[in-house]
Formats: sequence, C-alpha cells, structure tokens
Amino acid sequence: MPNSTPPSTSPAAPAAAPPSLRRCLGRRLVAAAAATALLLPGLWLLPGLPAPAAAADPPPLAMTVTVSLDWFERFEVPDDGIAEEGEFYPEVKIGDNALQTGRIVSDDAFHASTIPNPWVFTQQVTLSGVQTEFPVGIQIKDEDGGANFADDRMDISPQNQDIDLNLTYNALNDTWTGDSLAYGFTPPPNPPCTDRQGNPQGQVCAVGEGDPNFPNAGDGKRAAVGVTITTSNHSDADQDGIADRYERFGVRNPDGSMAVDLPSLQANPLHKDVFVELDYSDGSQPSHEAIQVVEHAFAAAPLSNPDGADGITLHVDSGGLHDTQAMEGPPEGTCTDGLDNDGLNGADGADPDCRDRELGVEDFKVATCSNGIDDDTDGRPDKQDPDCIVGDNLGGGNPIAFPLNNCDDTEFDTEYYNTKARNMQLQRRKVFNYVLYTTRSAGCAAGGLGSIGGTDIILYRADAGGLMHELGHNLGLNHAGTDAKPNCKPNYVSVMNYSMSEGIPRVGGGHVVDFSPARITLFGRSPGNNLPGRSREVLPDLKEDDLHESIVLDPQDGVNQFVFLDGARAVRTVPLNRNPDWNGDNWPGFGDDGDAKQIVNIDAIPGQADCANMTTDELLTGHNDWARVKDFMPNRLTGGAAAATEDPPLPTAEEAARIRGLRNTTDLTLALTDAPDPVAAGERLTWTVGVTNNGPNSSTSTQITTELPADVTDPTTTGPCLVSGRTVTCNLSEVPQGTHREYTISAQVPADLVYRNGGPKTITATSTVANLAGPDAQPADNTTTSDTRVIAKADVRITDARATSPLEVLIGEPATASLEVTVANAGPSSPIDTLLTTTAAADAGVTVTPATQTAPQTALRVGTPQKATYAVQLACTSPGLKQVRLDSRLALKNAEDVDPDPSNNTASTSFRIDCVVPIAINVRPGGFPNSVNLNTDATLAALTTRVGEYGLPLAFNATAIDVSQTYWGLRERLFNTATPAGAREVHGRGHPSDSYELDERTRDGDTDNVMHFKPSESGLTLASTRACLKGKYRAAGGQVYTFLGCDSVRVVN
Repeated sequence: MPNSTPPSTSPAAPAAAPPSLRRCLGRRLVAAAAATALLLPGLWLLPGLPAPAAAADPPPLAMTVTVSLDWFERFEVPDDGIAEEGEFYPEVKIGDNALQTGRIVSDDAFHASTIPNPWVFTQQVTLSGVQTEFPVGIQIKDEDGGANFADDRMDISPQNQDIDLNLTYNALNDTWTGDSLAYGFTPPPNPPCTDRQGNPQGQVCAVGEGDPNFPNAGDGKRAAVGVTITTSNHSDADQDGIADRYERFGVRNPDGSMAVDLPSLQANPLHKDVFVELDYSDGSQPSHEAIQVVEHAFAAAPLSNPDGADGITLHVDSGGLHDTQAMEGPPEGTCTDGLDNDGLNGADGADPDCRDRELGVEDFKVATCSNGIDDDTDGRPDKQDPDCIVGDNLGGGNPIAFPLNNCDDTEFDTEYYNTKARNMQLQRRKVFNYVLYTTRSAGCAAGGLGSIGGTDIILYRADAGGLMHELGHNLGLNHAGTDAKPNCKPNYVSVMNYSMSEGIPRVGGGHVVDFSPARITLFGRSPGNNLPGRSREVLPDLKEDDLHESIVLDPQDGVNQFVFLDGARAVRTVPLNRNPDWNGDNWPGFGDDGDAKQIVNIDAIPGQADCANMTTDELLTGHNDWARVKDFMPNRLTGGAAAATEDPPLPTAEEAARIRGLRNTTDLTLALTDAPDPVAAGERLTWTVGVTNNGPNSSTSTQITTELPADVTDPTTTGPCLVSGRTVTCNLSEVPQGTHREYTISAQVPADLVYRNGGPKTITATSTVANLAGPDAQPADNTTTSDTRVIAKADVRITDARATSPLEVLIGEPATASLEVTVANAGPSSPIDTLLTTTAAADAGVTVTPATQTAPQTALRVGTPQKATYAVQLACTSPGLKQVRLDSRLALKNAEDVDPDPSNNTASTSFRIDCVVPIAINVRPGGFPNSVNLNTDATLAALTTRVGEYGLPLAFNATAIDVSQTYWGLRERLFNTATPAGAREVHGRGHPSDSYELDERTRDGDTDNVMHFKPSESGLTLASTRACLKGKYRAAGGQVYTFLGCDSVRVVN
C-alpha cells in the first residue's frame, strides 16, 4: 500500500487584490461621481459606489486528477518455480482520497490504459489553505497468493529497498517527482516506457531495480509501468476563465520559479480578471484615456463576484508605454457635469475632448506627462504617474520593431503570429489575451480584427471603442449579439453594432463605450427611486413590417440613443425613451404617427456593406451582451479548436467617423451683425452671431467658425469658443432641431490700422457654421459676412526723463551730458508718429550745445515705450557750482491726429555741475624726467600763473590753496568723482616759495606753493605716467572753488 504522505505546502500567496474598481474607478471616477450630482434630473444620475465585501479567504485549489498506467511489463515471475504470466492489478491512491483498485490482468506485458476497464484512475482533489502539492501512490500486485499467503507486490520503484511508487504532483506547474523519477522538466529527466513495437508509453517509465523478498517473501520482483498523471477542470471560483491556481500562485515554470506573477499583477481569484498584453508599433499606440475607458467599462460590468463586488478587472499591460499627450492630475468629471468647464467648446459631449462622456477631460489645457515636472505633486512625475501610463506596467507591453503595414481583414497572417511569438512570453498565453496596435496597408478596409472566443486581436485604430469591440469578440460576442447578423440593428445598443463601433451615442453628444445593456449612470448601478442604472437587459423586438411610433424602446433611458434609417432614408439618432419617427415625416421632432403601422427597412446604414439590405420584413431582436460574456468567460482560455475571426472586420477609424457623421446630419442657418459701425482704431468691435437648426437631427456639436478681419486682434467671446489668431471657433453644445442660439464676439481693432492704411479702412468678418458630427443638408446658408468702417486717436505722454551728467567740468575742457526721455502711447491708436522737442537752460558761466533739439519718435506703439536721448556738450567759462535744466515736450506729428489728453506731454529735469579751474603743477621742480620713487617722498609745486600763462584760461594764486582739502594722485581717482582719493600733504601745510617753472630752469619771481607727498599713498604704480593735484582754493572775492592740475611722471621703485 502506498505511503500517505501529507501534501507539501508553498509560501502563502499574496493577499487578493481589491475589486476591479480599484484603479479606473479610483481617484478619477470617484471625483467624477461627485460631479454627476450636478446634472439635470434624468441624466447621468449618481449611483452609489459598490461597497466592497470584507476580505474573504482565498478559494481552495480543486481539480480533477487522472492517473493513467499506460504500459505494464514484468521482468521477473512473482512466484518462484511457478510458470505463469501472473495476475496483476494496480492500487492507486490520489491525495488523501480512498484507495482505488484496478482490474486483474494476466499477461506479462500489455497496454494497461487501453484494455477494457483500463488502468486509468480519476479523482477530484481539493487542496486547502496554501497547499499546492498532493501525493500519488501506485502499487502493482500479483493476486496469486504468494509464499507469504498474500498478494505479492511487484517492484516498480527504481530505488533500492522501495518497491512502490510514492510520487508528489505539483498542481501549479503540472510536474511530478518521486522515487528518482520526474516529469514536466526540460530536458525530460526520465524517458517513457517503450512497448514491444517500439512505441513510447506513459510520461515516464518506472522500472523496479529488483528487491527480492522485500519487504516480505515473494515481494520485490522487477516490473515496469508507464505512468501518466494529468489534471483538468481546475477550480475557478470567480468563473473568469483563469484557474485559481494561477490567480493565487501565478503561472509557474517546471522548476517552480515564477513565470507570470499574477498575484503581484493584482489578480484576484474572487473577482473576475481579464489580462491583455498590448504591443504596438510607433505612432499606432492608444492613449491613456482610451485604455482607461475600456477598463472602466469592464469594471462597471453587471456581473457578480464571490468578493461581493460587481465588475471585471481589465488589466491592460502596456509595459513602460506612457502617453506624452496626457495630463498629470487632470480635472475630474468635467464631461458629465452639465457645465462648459473651459468655456470654449460647449458643455460635456459637445466638446471634442469629451468624446468619451465618462473619462474625458473637458478643460484639458496642456499635456504635462513629458515636461519633467511632478505637476500634480503626487511624487510621481511623467511616466511614473498613473495618469500618464497608457495601461498598466505588468512586465510586458512591447514596442515592435516596425509597423506590420498589413491587412488582417479575414484572418491573422503569419507576420501577426510571428510578432506575437517574438514579443509575448509563451507562459503568458495561459492567462493573457494579446492585442497588437499597428498600421494597415494602403487600401485596407479593416480597422481591426478579433478572434471570436479566442485571445488574438489586431487593431489599426486606437480609439477605446475599437478595443472594446474586439475584446467583445474574444469574449464570445458578435455583431448582432451572439450572431453575426443582422448588423446595425436599432434595438442592439452595443459597441458591437457597426452603427456605433466607437461607442453608444449619448444625449448631448459624445458616447459611452459599453456592451448591452448600456450604462445610464456612471457606474451602471441604480441611483435609487426605482430608477435603473442601465438600459433594459434586452430591448424589445422590432418587426420591420409592423413598426409603431407610439412605442418607445426603453421609457426609463433618456441618456443612451439608438440609430435607425427612417422612411425618408435619413439616418436618425434618437434617445431610447423617445418615440422614433420611423417613417421620417417629422424631421423637426420625433414620432408623431401614433399606433399607425409603419413598414420601413430600419437596419441599413448607407455605405456600410455589412448593414446593406433591402428587406422590410426582418425580425430584429435585442440582446444582453453582458449575460453572454458571463456565460462564456469560464471556458475562454481552455484551448481547443482554433477560434474563428469576425466577419467582416471592424470598420476603419475613417468609416466609424463617417457613420458618426450620418447619425448627426442636420440643416443649420447662420446670421452675423456688427456694432458699432464705424469703430475707432484701437477700440473694440462686437459682432452678434446666431444659428438656427432646421433638423432632422439634433446637432450635438454645433461649430461656428468666424474669420475676423485680418487687421483685428485679441478676439473674445461670450460663447463657448476657441480663439486661434483671428479665427474664433465656437461649439454651442447641442442645438436641437427647431431651436436658435446666439452669442457675441468682440475684437480689438488694431491701433495701427489707420497708420498703416494711410486713412480710414473697411474691414470684413465672415462666419461659417458646421455640424461637426455630420454634413449639413443645406450648406448654402451656412456662411455670412459683415462689413465695418474703421476711423482713428492716441493719448501720447512722457512717462520718464532721466539726465546723465558729469559731477565736474574742467574750464576749457568741455564735457558731455545726456537726457533720456521715455515716451509712451496709451492708445487707442497705435503706432503713431510724434515729435519730441527738448530745450536747455543753464546758469551763467555754462553753455549748453545744442540749446534746442527736436527728434521724431516714429511708430510709437501702445505697450511699447520708446526712449529718446538728447546729448549736449557742457562748457564752463567761470568756476563754481552751476545749474542746468532740460525741458521736453511731446506732440503728435500729424495735424489730423488727436491727443485726448495733452496734459501729460511735458517733462522737466535738472542737474548741477562744478566748474573746475585748471592750474599748472611741476613734479620734482628743477629736474626732468619727473622721477618719483614709490619708497621716498615726492615734491611738487603748484604754480601761481597769469591768464594765458601755459594756456590757462584763468589766473591762479597757488598760495590760496587749502592744503587740508588737497590730494595728489591719479586723475581718475581725483576728478569727476564724489569721493576723491589720493595722498595728503606730508606736513599738513604748503611751503610758499618761488619754485622752478615748467622749463625746470626758470624762477619767475612769483610765490608758488611747494608740497610733499608720499607716492605710496597716491595710487601711483610703476605703469603710471601722469599725476594730478586736486583741491579747493579761496578766490579773491572769498568764494571757494575747485582746481585741478597734472604733470607727467616716471615712477621708479
């Protein structure tokens, strides 16, 4: 009898993931749900979020185990001396279940699994807790009653002193080991048995090594058995098609290592999961929003789970792919709140940003997922932020090397499968679907292809509806529900329907991506008050030769719309709770013919081949897609026959857009008026724009484009508009048939219009209206114009006047001063030509040249001040402090221009200069060159001079110098500076004497002033060639003036 060893255990599996709402119904949709509370009654009613059940224990692993003994051969006769074949039978124990015994066979070698009542044993095994392995025990006995008066046990174990097989089966990776045998590994460690025709038998051949009379007399004779152990019907508690063993412990390699770590990928054995690997060629990848939309649709699925929360968790593994055009921390719920959040493109579904009504972002301003900044301060910038990741980064999701540029329109080609093989891990195929986004070849009419009931998808369009549609095929759906035809049924409101493959059209524009029955509320759950969260489970049948406009398809669904072809051959889009105008005789409204029978071919969409038909007697049935998905999911990954592909393929993005256009065809008319007329240059001009919808459909995205005159700027509007340059594009949201809407646009008439034109000018605005979702039935009245005459004014002003002047001017040595005047234009006209005149006035003893200057300031613009510089030469003729004043006046150049406020056109500024007396000094009197040693005192004489002596303009008495205010050094440190610096007289006083004149020989008999200085304090260096003396002296009249004199030097050390 085999040993009953307890099953081995593996480490505890990770805790189960929370329900499917954990990601896409998390931060974004919780906020969105709050926003929906603001909606009008009957539209997008707020449902309560599902309350997750308390954490439950993981389900036990259960499976059907089959042990097949495919071949038996005995090598030794079990009873010594008795010539017989033997009467052999097996005993098998699987797990902790009861022992099973096989039939007796009398033969020395036979195919045990193919005989009548074969040696094949089946057992249901359930592993509790974290158990992942179970024992399998196998004995082969000879019934003939041996020497020990019991059936003899044959030796089928290759181990010494062990005659039975004691095996352990790993339920995670379908391998088994024991008694030096193993199966399921690469390369195979043990071969199968070989029958007498040379055919392999069993997974592994167990051959006894011979243990005579062990453990009892007659036991232990050698035999061989070909063993096959398989499992099937693995438990799947949540019925999602992924076995509990994978969701709890991951897909394992034969060596027990992790191949696909589903627990870490948030698989939940108690909540339905669908895993998808997304590969892509550059430029074909979907957006973050598109994937989130599909994940939300699955999360909101009306399917129950063992964890108590409804929905399916869709895991789209896009690897490291992030959407550079997405936004970190986008505003939530802006496409479901009834508000025009950005004031530019209409409210909710009318806005192009809100094509998806649930996860779209209406006031999307700028992509922030590639700017290197953590914009929403969640600690995760750009591709680290979940708001930027296209799907989930689960370790797969690969860019492919090159676009396929193929056309998989009826079947998947070799290149598709080669691409899948190169990029998708083999073990993943046990649990993952595969979608490849790439480009199609020229002329290819496929938008994508999906295998029906399989796992393969190729997409040539990147919208959410395309992925949802193809996943529907993988989950057992077709274009008419379970059936492929008839396509385009009005009462089949599902993304599987080609009349709405992008999504189910919503009242107010946009769509929702869903299967039938479609969500009414954001989460598809009832908001209470006996109101539904979804459409009817199955919409009523429609018989084309027995239609009645008095009957609505779903009286409680005023959000979702259905599509049909009316009797006037117009495609109509109608809320499910409104009466359909089947015969098409009431384009401005809905069905108005009551119970009268109508006969109409209603499921033919013009131009869509798969919907083309001429019948008027079809019976069109509704369908519950989600119920079909529920029934199909448990067996979706079990293998079997190759899955069929959808026929025909998914419409292209262009075809889907064309159908969307047909659903919203209507007739719009437009009017445009202006005020004031005429208008002044630089002032604002206002236009009133009005539109009327004449039907037959509501215009869900009514766009008016106004081309303003080429000259105007800064357009603004009271409407929901986008302004780009001089183009104002306004989306008025939904304009129902028979209604009128209007708004105004204003723009700045350029301040330079008259300036550039040389006089008044007539400008023209043109407006055009378009229904973005479809063509206009009468386009002739979609454009109108308005002419306006522009006339011209400008308030010019001086805003600043700043003088730059020297502190000191040496008499006889003119200096330069300047005045910088800032002039500005306060408008409204701009630019404008002006004249700036500046006049100088100064104290006696100073001349300013030129005294007056007029400079044109052309093209003076509003907001762009100009600076004009008035440069003058200052010449002193007498010593002392002098005042200089500069007066400026700004005027318009052209007499016909008007300045409304001349009081700000003048400015005055003044400054003071010190007129300095030049004198003669002699460094080292009586010697030349004038050598100065930096280490010894230097002697110099300030010379008393007459007018004209040495070319000096004024007489100077050197004995009048105030030595206490006298410095000797470099000119640049002494002159024209507020803080002169140099050496002071060593003795603190002058030494009057008749010193040598500049010829170094002559003493002219007047009294000069000799002084001594330390060169080391003067600032002189070995490179200096000139030294100056500056100070104060008292004139004969008692005035104190400044003097400056310089002489050449040669500095030595």
